[in-house]
Amino acid sequence: MNILLLTTQFPPFWGGVEKACYDTAKYLSTLGDKVFVLTLSTTLFKGHSPRTPVWNVKLENVKIYRLSPPKPFKSPVTIIPYLAFKAWKFIKRENIDVIITHEEISALTAAILRKLVKKPIVYRASGFAFLCPKSSICNEKRIVEKGICNSFSTLECLKCLNGNILYILKHLLTTKFFFKQVDLVIVPGRTHYIKRFISRGLDKRKIALIPLWVDTNLFKPLKCEKERLDLNKKEKIIMYVGAFQKHKGVDTLIEAAKEVLKKHDVKFVLVGDGYYKPQLSKKIAELNLEKAFLFTGPKPYFEIPQLMNCAEILVFTSHLENYCFSLVEAMACGKPVIAALEPSVKDIIIDGVNGILFNRGDPKDLASKIVQLLSNEKLKRRISKEALKTIRGKHDALKVFKEIRNLIKTLCSQN
Repeated sequence: MNILLLTTQFPPFWGGVEKACYDTAKYLSTLGDKVFVLTLSTTLFKGHSPRTPVWNVKLENVKIYRLSPPKPFKSPVTIIPYLAFKAWKFIKRENIDVIITHEEISALTAAILRKLVKKPIVYRASGFAFLCPKSSICNEKRIVEKGICNSFSTLECLKCLNGNILYILKHLLTTKFFFKQVDLVIVPGRTHYIKRFISRGLDKRKIALIPLWVDTNLFKPLKCEKERLDLNKKEKIIMYVGAFQKHKGVDTLIEAAKEVLKKHDVKFVLVGDGYYKPQLSKKIAELNLEKAFLFTGPKPYFEIPQLMNCAEILVFTSHLENYCFSLVEAMACGKPVIAALEPSVKDIIIDGVNGILFNRGDPKDLASKIVQLLSNEKLKRRISKEALKTIRGKHDALKVFKEIRNLIKTLCSQN
């Protein structure tokens, strides 16, 4: 098959969408398809926070084309007609069979092209763009600092947005248009996530449930080399890996640290970057915990497995996720994980079996769970073993993408 991966987010930057796009191109090309990536140059949209490139793109047998839109087309809304025109010419030239998208802008672009080029569209759900108006491109701020609810009902939207009916109508119309045009929506979660899409009007026959994946050749148990990573050899490390955003809940870990340090001598290492870092630094200073915390800054993606293998425990504190690659990557490294009790996390972790769950936003509960694991080596080893079993049985990337490829082949044969 000739596959076009249409996306506005692609490495060298690091994030969930970037990683999903990279892996999609990598594994589908490995399985024998001809994959083209049409994306933007590293110039970011106006108003987006600058991010540090941390990922050298090395993909054999994948052709990557980067567009540099003129200034008038550098907003999340105006980029769509520009991207649609470029993609239309590209699809004709390369005889594309199917279009795959991972985020809202490219998804809406593909939807516009659907009738023109008559090519099926596959959307792998990421973020909450077609579920929550606050994360939609209809929202000029495009930020979810105050969090997202779990109901996604129109009534709840009206309450949350202070009765702004026009704004919600824009979102609902955009969503209805896309759901009508898309051919397949790949959902990385169980019934709670599927119900959200169905409640927004997506035909359930278009939904495929595919588990989150992890590259088990990259993320695996490795010998820790703390000195090479500028970490103290003697210190036990509690680690967070991810973005620094308000809804990621890293504040909870900082507040929990004070209780943990009363019983154990550990170092808290925060790996990543984001707009919320100054607030996190301020909270650490207010609690006089500067010596207990280390910000590593953004790290090259291929160094993350080494870092994870140096941790005693990895903690994931997000208030809301639809998927968390770092979680399954940590489990693939054979590390015990503690994660906030959240629907998508419950899809992966069985509490007390292959991980530990805590009540999200509750620093006391988190502290008690960290202390519990640090104090029980037998429990740590058992959880690590079960975590590896979970990943190898269900979340291995090659197995997952074989399943995705079969779905796409069936879809193409029907169009």
